[in-house]
Amino acid sequence: MTMSRITASVAAAALVTVGAFALAPSAGAATSARTCATGEHWPASADGRPAAHADAASVYLWHTSTGWRLRVNDPHVDRAVFTGSVRVDGAIVAVGRHLERGGEGVLNRGKGVVDFRFVNHGGVDGLNFVTRCSTTVTVNVKRDGVTVSAAHVYVGASGANPAAVPFTIRKAV
Repeated sequence: MTMSRITASVAAAALVTVGAFALAPSAGAATSARTCATGEHWPASADGRPAAHADAASVYLWHTSTGWRLRVNDPHVDRAVFTGSVRVDGAIVAVGRHLERGGEGVLNRGKGVVDFRFVNHGGVDGLNFVTRCSTTVTVNVKRDGVTVSAAHVYVGASGANPAAVPFTIRKAV
């Protein structure tokens, strides 16, 4: 074997070795990844879409395998304005709107908050959002400037009502 081939082989081995060390996560990074699990472990009571309640202005919140859904509607008026916020203690990494035909919706998003305003004309408006590294979701909703009654907020497939608005859902530990 020539000297140039030996030098090239040693250099290649050194690059592979350095690369392996550079790509290995540090102990701190591994700990951080464990404390911020990628899977969602929200309470089962938040899973699944609640049944619709066509008798009054309503707010619906549920969790799915792809994130959270918040919907609002007031079937009895030509126009109702729902405003509010969704806050998390981690990050909201994706947000999408769900608007009725001809509906209007405004979202203002920060790292751990989405403020919303939906002009509702009797259909269903709302937003979809995905959280990361969050252990709480806090929701506050008003209809025409008045806080929505907790009796008209439905969470998860069981349609459970929170004790009050705003309300917080905590991740299962």
